[in-house]
Amino acid sequence: MNEEKKITENADQKLEDDMTYGVWSENGHWHYPVPFDIEKVKDPAVQRLIAEEAQLPREKLEHRFRVLAKLTSTGHLQTSNLALIDHFMNGSDEDKFPFPDTEGTLTQKVFEHQSTLRFIRGINKKLGEAVRDNDNIPGSIDLSERLAGIPKPRFSSLDDYGKGLAFAVHILYDYSVVARNIVCDRETGKYMTTVDIELIDHFGMDYGDVDEFGTTKKVWKKMKPAIGVPGFTLLGLLIGLGSTAIYKFFNKPNADAKSYTHDYVDSAGIGAGSGCAAGIVAYTSAVPVAKQLAEGFRSWFILQHYFGCRPFITVMRKTFDIKGVIAKR
Repeated sequence: MNEEKKITENADQKLEDDMTYGVWSENGHWHYPVPFDIEKVKDPAVQRLIAEEAQLPREKLEHRFRVLAKLTSTGHLQTSNLALIDHFMNGSDEDKFPFPDTEGTLTQKVFEHQSTLRFIRGINKKLGEAVRDNDNIPGSIDLSERLAGIPKPRFSSLDDYGKGLAFAVHILYDYSVVARNIVCDRETGKYMTTVDIELIDHFGMDYGDVDEFGTTKKVWKKMKPAIGVPGFTLLGLLIGLGSTAIYKFFNKPNADAKSYTHDYVDSAGIGAGSGCAAGIVAYTSAVPVAKQLAEGFRSWFILQHYFGCRPFITVMRKTFDIKGVIAKR
């Protein structure tokens, strides 16, 4: 079976809420493939905001969505994330499955990530066990089920939230790992093989996502531990010591957030005193940015479930040549 077709069919068989979409009109709400149920959003405040903002023009919602991507992405990954939004806004049923990123920035950053590297080390260990358990080595071994106990790559660190991997992927939906061309030497206890790794995720927003990030208060609560709040002093100290990545996360120098950008924080040799002052400024400006982030998450949800913008599957693939040790019996 064609690999692209296989992904499509598998996705259709187990379609999740974040892969559904719909269009709202005065005549009712058409939603694929199951009826839309706003009651699945548990927070009444989020429900109310969604109902109000669903009346906004599509262009306004798209703008807020792009602000979300810009506030939570940097560099080439920001460009990549904006391209994901382009596909989301303009895609159709025909090109919904999948959106391969085999050679793109997203694939590069995902496979460079520490959690992915740990996952690959887990693959190496399970490969050693698979070779041990097969006296007659087949042409290929599908390791996907053997990896059930190995944590999937996860992109949820402060760095991921600031640079764009959390926006693009956050937590993987699924993966496929196949070892082929296996050569083993049981006398030396070593093997080598080629491994095809396919990481699969959904670029879509479900009820739980918008519930979690759907109000300024909820986003702010998630921001506070990351920047050392409740006190201003720790935040000021972090900035004073040069930890400007934290500040940049909430104060991106782009046209959509000019009022929250304070370039002097990036200047060299900032002192602890000015750092504390900047910390107060950062604290007070982080709340409006939390508002923008919450608006962006709600806009994503509304565009998908009220305006019919298409969620899709992102596919990141890499092939590795791996050498390892056959596990002992």
